[in-house]
Amino acid sequence: QYIERALLNPMPTFNAKTPTLFAKGAKKNFKNCFVLAGQRKKPRNKSQERRCLLDFANDWKLQVDFKDRKLVFPPAICSTDLRPDAVIWSALSRTVILLALPCCAEEGIEAAQIRKEARYAELLKQIEEQKWTATLLTLEIGARGLVGPRTFRPFVVLGFSVRSANTLCKSLSDIASRCSYGIYLAHS
Repeated sequence: QYIERALLNPMPTFNAKTPTLFAKGAKKNFKNCFVLAGQRKKPRNKSQERRCLLDFANDWKLQVDFKDRKLVFPPAICSTDLRPDAVIWSALSRTVILLALPCCAEEGIEAAQIRKEARYAELLKQIEEQKWTATLLTLEIGARGLVGPRTFRPFVVLGFSVRSANTLCKSLSDIASRCSYGIYLAHS
């Protein structure tokens, strides 16, 4: 639920923007890489924002899978019985982002990520056959509160600032450790 709320916060901002054409943004970034002889590279403005996956459309939708509110994978993309933990998609850019949240013991974080990637590999292939761009982002959080080394990056890719991504990872660590402690206290 915490991740869902964090993802829903920036959605209206991205949906209110005019979508950036990928080719136009890439061309501009490419031009900025070169400096003419005798000139200095222009300093980067703070107003120049980092690109994220949500910049290229303004019709993003989010579905999250819960025990009481089961996710039905969007039939406009493809039909499947798999249910990733969250799906973010845009019909305008024909892009779908799958989020997988393996919660396991800290010793098995890397193995859990590999299992999730293997589990959704066929779904990613089916989505790409339908001419959609598919991305799988895994958010590994250990049962004792360790946040996996690759968990920070997906939040930045989704448009979170470095500071807010750090704050979110710390909050998720705290939530996981408190829930595990609650389960431990209730074990008998």
